[in-house]
Amino acid sequence: MSRSVGFNFQGDVFKGGSLAFSAIGNLMKQFSDGGVDLYATAALVQLGSLIPISQLKEQKVAIAMRKRNQTRRGWFVRALSIGWGHQDPAYELSRTQAGCTALVLVNAFVTGTTSLAAAMGLQKLMRHRGCEAHYLPAIDALRSAVDSLAPIMEDSGFHSILETIRLSSIAELGRIVPKVQFQQDQSAIMEDSGTANDWTEVIHQLSVTASLGQSIYVHTSTRAAWIAAFATFVLEMDCTLLYYSSTLWRAAGRKGKVIIQMARDAPEPSERFSKLLQLKPQPEMMASIPSLQTTYLLRDALESELIAIPGLSHACRQDVKLAVVNLFALLSTRKCFVRRSLSADPIEAVKLTGTFKDSVNSIEAVCQHLGIDVPDLRIEIAAFLRSANSGLSINISRLDEWRLLPDESIFQLENECYCDQHTTERRSWGYECYFDKISRLIFGFATTALALLPCYFGAPNPRIHADSINGTKTSTWSKKLVNYSNSSPQRVDLPMLIDHLRDLFHGNDSGVVPGSTLVVSGRTTTVAVRALVEEDGFSDTGQFLGIYPGRLEYDGVFRKIVSEAPHCVGLGSSTNENEIQPSTLAPGLRFIPPNAEYFKLIQPRCNVKITEEEIELHCDMVIDRTILDLGIGSIATGGSSDQASTSDETGIIFSIFIRDTVYDLLRAGVGESCVHDQQTPFEVPLDNRDHPFTSIGSGVGLVVPLLGSCALISAHGNRSNQMMFLSAIQRAVGFYSNFSKGCCIVLQGKRCLECAFSLTKERYRRFPNAYECAALMCTGVAGDEQPSGSDVVLGPRRPRIHGVGILGGIEQLNDMEEFRRVADLQHNGRPPFEGRD
Repeated sequence: MSRSVGFNFQGDVFKGGSLAFSAIGNLMKQFSDGGVDLYATAALVQLGSLIPISQLKEQKVAIAMRKRNQTRRGWFVRALSIGWGHQDPAYELSRTQAGCTALVLVNAFVTGTTSLAAAMGLQKLMRHRGCEAHYLPAIDALRSAVDSLAPIMEDSGFHSILETIRLSSIAELGRIVPKVQFQQDQSAIMEDSGTANDWTEVIHQLSVTASLGQSIYVHTSTRAAWIAAFATFVLEMDCTLLYYSSTLWRAAGRKGKVIIQMARDAPEPSERFSKLLQLKPQPEMMASIPSLQTTYLLRDALESELIAIPGLSHACRQDVKLAVVNLFALLSTRKCFVRRSLSADPIEAVKLTGTFKDSVNSIEAVCQHLGIDVPDLRIEIAAFLRSANSGLSINISRLDEWRLLPDESIFQLENECYCDQHTTERRSWGYECYFDKISRLIFGFATTALALLPCYFGAPNPRIHADSINGTKTSTWSKKLVNYSNSSPQRVDLPMLIDHLRDLFHGNDSGVVPGSTLVVSGRTTTVAVRALVEEDGFSDTGQFLGIYPGRLEYDGVFRKIVSEAPHCVGLGSSTNENEIQPSTLAPGLRFIPPNAEYFKLIQPRCNVKITEEEIELHCDMVIDRTILDLGIGSIATGGSSDQASTSDETGIIFSIFIRDTVYDLLRAGVGESCVHDQQTPFEVPLDNRDHPFTSIGSGVGLVVPLLGSCALISAHGNRSNQMMFLSAIQRAVGFYSNFSKGCCIVLQGKRCLECAFSLTKERYRRFPNAYECAALMCTGVAGDEQPSGSDVVLGPRRPRIHGVGILGGIEQLNDMEEFRRVADLQHNGRPPFEGRD
């Protein structure tokens, strides 16, 4: 460089010298906290000063900065956040034109490749622009700068330009050349062979040509589309991409002209150019030829993949989309999701949406996210669901066998497109069968759609990697689902689901993910179990995962993975049997659970360990012992609540696995809304012939129902808390009560208590050999105005006389006034709890 960056720059910074933005007092700390190497960043700014950009590009940088302003704070783990905490250095760079150019360059160089390859390219470009070799920033230093700065510019527009060039070129190439030749030549559009020194020399020559307003002819067999995108978007040159004499793509510009020839054996041009440049790196023998990673906006992914297949009409593309919806709807009805267990015991499989309703709406929403716009989509989904629920069995081993497409007539292409099984003409080795290609597309998009079904989209239209959905790379999740059959179901679990979403959003940048993973984070997108990040750990349709824009950090430390540390799941040592038993409700009693204020006495606690690779969590739920006075269970006979509360200052502790809560949530019963008022009290049946339970009890939070009984458990408050206790009850049933079978748990949801209890009875009777007790999680939100009536009990308080519990609840008391008097005596003169009256 004419103004080379070297050790003099370091001296200037530490002496408070030359660069304008170094005058900001907290700049050094911002760069350090963001993991950005200051020397490498200064070198990038210096490089940016030699490749000026237009004011329009500066405006795009400013828009990208403004979009990165949302951060989600963790609910369960308070110091956990997902967002753009690393954006301060990028903001500082965007204050100058050279800094804006540096951000645009970093974004362009990292597009389609890794941060390491981008760092190598930037270093070579600095060398081409005149920086002395001994002053070059180290690759590792540049890589840290790329990792931190590139995500901010994800929406700059370079990705979109590159994809437009790629798809337009492939479509035009497929139109003008025979299909066999197309299979070979279209790879050159995104091929990434050779070294960084090769293609950065082209970028250097392009920037010089643009600054002088001259013309240049580039004959390349690698990175053709990427070079065209760089010339058009960054340098604003007039650009034409040729295949021999045919124009594949063209864009006008105002800073010079470039002709890019991608045909390998094309002759020299007859037109005179200021510069002729050849870029034809030879790949190693017997080595696979690498290519730039293709990414799409989620909504454009399916249409883009179909456009890239020559010969498919609009009607044919619509049929393929309909086939994706068909297979997606079929898989959504199958019970294939299980909790990963180390034991050999069989585990009940559930649907990925559990018992949550509104399947048509949920599937339609995912299809809209995928850009599937077939006519009458809701009607088609409903028809597919009816067929699947009626027991339709589909063999999905090959596209032409399960006949989701109407017939083969829609693929009336040239014979060389087919393989031996689909035509009498033998195909040559190495060319893809179109039926296989489209089969893999349908499988890839349908299994991905199923993976997105339980996801909340905090990022409305995230960018995804094409190789995870077009069949180039198949995850364990997709393999299991594709091999699914009614006779021998292939089971999937949460680690497989998260791993598939990691590949989808993060691609090759993801690394190894352990089986206990709860969160995976990449450059611009984070996939997380919602209960860690939000108070609403699941939605009305069962969405328990979230897709959020931004990167993961814990107390300022960036990591790509959050996992659960191995630990023993169970109750704290101070807990005794009586503390987790429910209080019995008397027959005929009208009952309503306490409001959300009581539920605040139950709080999560998380121990965190930060390693070099990930963040490990050990999660507990802590129940304040004050809640024992509200009726979580009876105290030992003869004891008082005050004596019990002094035995442990912390309270009852129950360790949980958050990954287990997802399975327990999907296994629980969830009813549709009813026409009754949610505030209507529940009247305990007078005769147990109306229900299959030996008794009906009540409690707050963690209560283990007695054998054969049903507990009405107050679980007001946020849904993440409800989700944790739903799982805690299941674990406690086996851990504490030694029940060999589970607990039939039903979420009240939007039903009134009477209808929710009816659903509990129904599920308990339907599966008589599956459960030993039942629990109704009373999740309705209690208002300020409570129902009136002299026999209404607000909350599951169990009164006791002289420290001895009254088994029948309040049936031995004459009226409500007597109940209140006895209950107040139990508190030794303390005022009643708020909300009881």
